[in-house]
Amino acid sequence: MSQSTQASPRDALSVTDVVMLTVGVVVGASVFETPALVAGHVGSRG
Repeated sequence: MSQSTQASPRDALSVTDVVMLTVGVVVGASVFETPALVAGHVGSRG
């Protein structure tokens, strides 16, 4: 039988992990903030 080796989980985040997490947070926050800013700058039709 062949032996299967499993990788153990790492205890720390790499620099790439932290950068991707930060980018995700910024993009995620802007998705919810931008519509409110646009709605605030657009006048009403009436």
